[in-house]
Amino acid sequence: MRARKNSLFFKTLGGADISDIITSVLATCHEQEINAFDYLIAIQRNQLAVKAAPMNWLPWNYPHKAESTAA
Repeated sequence: MRARKNSLFFKTLGGADISDIITSVLATCHEQEINAFDYLIAIQRNQLAVKAAPMNWLPWNYPHKAESTAA
């Protein structure tokens, strides 16, 4: 509901697409009980690993990945 109301204010379709992606990632983190801020930081700090194996870095795989990279 909120996204539909706010979508009137995007300047471009590209901006609306990016907002949809970010909102989806944040909602998935919430459903998986993952701290979205920590998840997004981990994605940025591990860009090469994310690009090499993106499936390993999806929110539902993140806690396992975070434990293995913390060592």
